[in-house]
Formats: sequence, C-alpha cells, structure tokens
Amino acid sequence: MPSLWYKVDEDDADIATFFYYIGLAAKKAAPRKRRNLPLFTTEYVLGISAFTRRYFENLCSLFKAPFSLVLDNYQDAPISSEFHEMISTGLDDIPKGFNVLIISRKKSPPVFVRLRLNNKIQFLGWNEIRFTVEETKELFLMRTQRKLTDKILLQIYKKTEGWVAGLVLMLESLKLGMHDIDYQSLERLPHEGIFDYFKKEIFERRDRETQEFLLKTAFPSKMTSQLAEKLTGISTSRQILANLSENNYFIELFHGNETIYQYHTLFREFLLSRARDSFSPDSITLIQKTAAGLLQEYGQIEDAARLLHESNAFEGLTRLILEWAEHLIAQGRSQTLLEWLNFLPDKTIENNPWLLYWMGVCSLPFYPEESQVQFEKAFQSFKKQKDAPGTFLSLSGIVESIVYG
Repeated sequence: MPSLWYKVDEDDADIATFFYYIGLAAKKAAPRKRRNLPLFTTEYVLGISAFTRRYFENLCSLFKAPFSLVLDNYQDAPISSEFHEMISTGLDDIPKGFNVLIISRKKSPPVFVRLRLNNKIQFLGWNEIRFTVEETKELFLMRTQRKLTDKILLQIYKKTEGWVAGLVLMLESLKLGMHDIDYQSLERLPHEGIFDYFKKEIFERRDRETQEFLLKTAFPSKMTSQLAEKLTGISTSRQILANLSENNYFIELFHGNETIYQYHTLFREFLLSRARDSFSPDSITLIQKTAAGLLQEYGQIEDAARLLHESNAFEGLTRLILEWAEHLIAQGRSQTLLEWLNFLPDKTIENNPWLLYWMGVCSLPFYPEESQVQFEKAFQSFKKQKDAPGTFLSLSGIVESIVYG
C-alpha cells in the first residue's frame, strides 16, 4: 500500500520540525504535485489547530486512497510537548480511504481520549500483539528446525512473556553452539542477558577492526558508508555495513540517494556502553567532535548538535548555531534553535550579540518581555562593535517584542 513512513523522535517536540520533514517526504513521494506544503512559521503559533487541519487536508490531497501515514517510534516524542495535541487535531479530519498507523512502546497520550470516544481510533495493545505459546512454538521451529518439549517451551515463553524481539534474541542465543536445550541452558540466559548476547554472539565474534568500527559508528544515530569510512578511517566500511545488514546484525538500512544505516536501539545502547569502557574520555570527545563535523557536511545538523553538546564543544556548537539559525527560523523551528542555544553556557551567550539576538527571536512568540531584554543586550553590544546590520536587527526586535507583547 502506498505510504509515508515517518520516524518520530525527540526533535518533534518542536512541531515545526514535524511539519518540515513530513513536507519533504510528501514532496519526494508525490514529485508530480507541484504544490508544496506550508511551513509552520511564527505567524501560525497562535492558530495551531487551524494550521494543522489545513496541513493534513493538503497532505491527503496529494495522494489517492488507499493511502497510509505511519508514525513510528511515537513514544520518543516528549509527552509534555504540543506534538500530541497537534496529531490528535490532524487525525480528526482524515478522509475515507486514508489511514494513520501509530507505532509506540508506550500508552497513548491523554489527548487521544477524544478520538477514542468518537470511535475514530482503534488500539492494538500488548495483549493483542504478544505471541501466544503456539506462536512461540511455530517461531522456534521456523528458526531452529527443532521441536521442543512442552516443559521447555513453557519455560521459554515464561521468560519472554510473548515479547517477540526478546524471544528472537533468546532463540538465536540458544541456537548458536547449543545442541541440547534444557532448563540449565535457559537459566544461563536471564532477561538482562540481552547485552551479554550482543557481546558474545555478535561483538566478540567480529575481528578487531570491525569491533573498533562498531564502537566508533555508534556515536552518530545514523550514517552513510562514506560517513562511516571518514569517521573510522577504515577503507572497508561499506563492506562491513553490508555484511552486518545481510546477516541481520541489528542494523536497519533506508534507501534514498544514498543508503543510510541505523543500529537497532538496544544494540546501539550496548555499543555506546562498551565504547565508554573501551576508550578514554579524551578519545570519546574526539570521536564525538569528528562525527559532529561529518554530520554537518551531510546536513544531519540535529545529530551534530547533539554530539557537540555531549562533548562540551561549545565553540563548534556556536558556529553551527550561527550558520543554521536563519534557516531554522525560516522553517519555523524556533524551539529547536532555542534548545540548542540552551545547551550553551550563559557566559558564551552573553559575550556574543548574535546569540543574544537569536535568543530574542526564539523567545518572541512565547515570552515577549524576555525577548525584549535579550534584544536590548544584543543592541548595546552590536552598537559598541559598530555592527550596523546587527544594530538595526536588534532594534527592530525591541520594537517587535513591545508590539507583540
């Protein structure tokens, strides 16, 4: 079925980010449609509901039914953000033949109650998707070509409780190197043994070069083979990634202009934990800074900002902010920019009038009085530096903050 598959993450707390990337996806999925979806810029802040309804109407008009919009990893959107209210509003007017599928590891947010009462949304919960004992038996037979006694089967089911991913991990671990499956072998694989499985059955079975590759490439959340090669200095990066993918070693790939690879969340957490034990703090900082620089080259600025923040590379983060601030504001992503600014020490912001100016711009729609203070500080600093563009922009900001307030 034709669809758009959108991976939700914490950056969608700034709903302008969601609208921006859904717009890019729609443009790619419907290239013959010349109409671009609107950006959620500042003037729409006080009319989110109306904007959302029009946006979803325009989005649906680009495609013919049947069509599906999938929102994956929905649990990663902060529960306190406006994102959930926006989605709830958008789902109100989905036309017949269009479906929205929301995939989440958490319960639905409270704002979905209205949709539920109006019978506009249905839920498939844990009890509906968990495996039964019989399904566990079928999966085990399919993957191992061996039958289990009822006692062993029930023991496996008790450990996994029908959780499919955990079940697959357990079966893979039992399958490798074990001829007889009994209670003792099961006891050696507790629930918290998934990291042990990653360590013994994947990580330690790789050669030293591949191990180093895995640890270093865990820092960016996604990568191309070129980025991986530049980050690690390993010329066989493309082959390593292809091998990991072909062997289903907990890595996903997404096809586009370039193939993008992304480690499974649990596997990436394992690799990052292992990296912190294997590398010195200085080495980790260097890897993070290098990865951030490469991510900027490839336009993955959100991931770059996160790594620069984690490595306390404030000079690099400042350069990134000053380079991208105007673009983010034009895209309506003021909350994303404000989050990055808040990563910086207060002293860094106070000593840079452009950072003060962008703080004022981000605060303007929500806290006009605070933005006025920031514009005034920027104005005084620009005036001392005899920076004419900065002086006039900050002066304009002062007036605008007063009027907006």
